[in-house]
Amino acid sequence: MIIREANAKDNQALLEISRLEPMESSVVLYVDRSPDYFYLPGLQGYDSKVLVAERNKDIAGVIGISYRDVRLFGKVQRIGYTGGLKIRESARGGWILYRLMKTVADEMLRMKVSLCLLTALKENQKILRVISGRLNIPPFYPIAKVRVFHIIPILKFKYSHRYQIEKLSPADFEETVELFRKHYSQYELVEEFHRAKIEQMIDQSLDFSLDNFLVAKHNGRIVSALTYWDQINFKKTIIQKYNRLFKGLYFTLKAMDILPEQGKPLKVLNIRHLICDERYRDAARDLLRYTIMLFRPQYRLFRVGFHSEDPLLQTLKGFPRIGMDIILYAAFRIEEPVLIQKLQSSLIWEDISLH
Repeated sequence: MIIREANAKDNQALLEISRLEPMESSVVLYVDRSPDYFYLPGLQGYDSKVLVAERNKDIAGVIGISYRDVRLFGKVQRIGYTGGLKIRESARGGWILYRLMKTVADEMLRMKVSLCLLTALKENQKILRVISGRLNIPPFYPIAKVRVFHIIPILKFKYSHRYQIEKLSPADFEETVELFRKHYSQYELVEEFHRAKIEQMIDQSLDFSLDNFLVAKHNGRIVSALTYWDQINFKKTIIQKYNRLFKGLYFTLKAMDILPEQGKPLKVLNIRHLICDERYRDAARDLLRYTIMLFRPQYRLFRVGFHSEDPLLQTLKGFPRIGMDIILYAAFRIEEPVLIQKLQSSLIWEDISLH
């Protein structure tokens, strides 16, 4: 067995392993990254790589790595990110998972990152066995819980009409950039949202432009902003099987065509950013309700995620929704218990639309 960097020739095999090795929770699902498996990892950070474990010329496992320059308690530091771990069922129980994670650990040490992030579903016990600090792999500590919700638009949501809601105009771009900067300054492990960062995000993101920005104004001043993203052309969530309660939920909602048949993709719109001046959280709620009512005929679910202690969770009050938890883990080049505790008690933002 060898561990190597994947290339374009591996694209079809990587798409296939994603389909064959779905995530299992209350539903069995997988993320279809066609037509380009490598596109999504490239958005999760710079210098991204996809590593594969190859056995007898077949890909038996895969994991992605990338890097980010983020703010960590007032200082900009390079960190790593790893994700997209998949192991073929026929190769489980061996050393492939360990070899991939060991390669990631060695790469992060070589790049001298201060820490490496990893996300996993709360129910994913398989990954916990590997990231618990065994076999010379640095331990990963849970530092945040992200609540991810799929809002079900079965109700007609009213908004206050206190705010003027409109698409972002080029004339309002600088003011919106400043609102992004101020809003995300309260979070850790986040990149600085200056003009160049937002322009780069727009340039790199397929089907995402200034047209995907909505703003709420109060007395002519922008007090909240929202971005939405239809990812159907590069990231589709396919339901393979409904388990337990979700099977009953599927039949309950079948007449309203909310959840797809098994084997079909979710008709979902991602809420990528929802920000506000802290004095106008009701404007953020109005923006969310406005967006859902605007796109309700086109989409059956609206996906949004927040840190479990984020005050913006209050904007979801009253929305029928399906929730799941994603755990954010971190391994540290130099273990500092005080730093770990500080991160565990801080707000952390992660772009959930990329997961």
